[in-house]
Amino acid sequence: MRLIKGDEDNLEGRVVIFTRYIGEDKFAADPRSGLNRAAISKGQIFAVYASSDILDFRAKTGVDIVDIEDLLIKAAEEQQSMHINKELIPFYCASYPASEEEINYGESDILFLGKFHTIHSCIAVLHEGFQIYGLLYIDQMSHKHKFESFKSEEEFITYKDLKKEEIHDHMMKEYVTTLIDASINREQARFEQIQQRFIQFSAGSPFVKDVIKLCELVKSDGKYQRNELLEAYVQKISAIINEDYLLAAQKRDEILQLSKS
Repeated sequence: MRLIKGDEDNLEGRVVIFTRYIGEDKFAADPRSGLNRAAISKGQIFAVYASSDILDFRAKTGVDIVDIEDLLIKAAEEQQSMHINKELIPFYCASYPASEEEINYGESDILFLGKFHTIHSCIAVLHEGFQIYGLLYIDQMSHKHKFESFKSEEEFITYKDLKKEEIHDHMMKEYVTTLIDASINREQARFEQIQQRFIQFSAGSPFVKDVIKLCELVKSDGKYQRNELLEAYVQKISAIINEDYLLAAQKRDEILQLSKS
């Protein structure tokens, strides 16, 4: 196993994972894999694309997720798409029928798992690589943001406890405005407590990484000068909650533009 592109100490959270077939068998060992039996030949690569960003995942794989549950059902039925909902950050994964040239082009990490003499091994090990990469990324994020200190015996509300239409207002009232207030008044202990609660609230959701970035933005800009950027993050999160992925993508692009200014 070798990370041929990326920084192993600072993973991107998005990765192409692939294997190479070096055997002579031209037939798929498992017909559920959906592979074209006649197309399999020596030297062929098998790949999946995994990402912790739901918009990035949809753009790369073409998997249209109407509902997260829909993807879970699809994964169980077809075993071609996978969704692993980690305790903190969800990861999405699907088959990625790309050439080696296409794999090497892009901003994601690239993980090569090795050469195998059986088609079954080429396919089966991809899931293991997905699991390992996801755990490594989450471990790095946990260390960076001190998630290990978030565990609490106390009961608290998460996004799952609220109706979709309630999440935005709850998020603004309980977390965003109070984060800004703590930052402006330089109350570091209070800020960290609210931040931890905010991330706990969104843990396991498709928007948890945006919550983390939003917290970092407020912390880095204590005078709260960048209203537009902060609002764009809130609107992106709301769009993801409402499964309006077109609007979420527009807000992502807006965030990129505002971040450059």
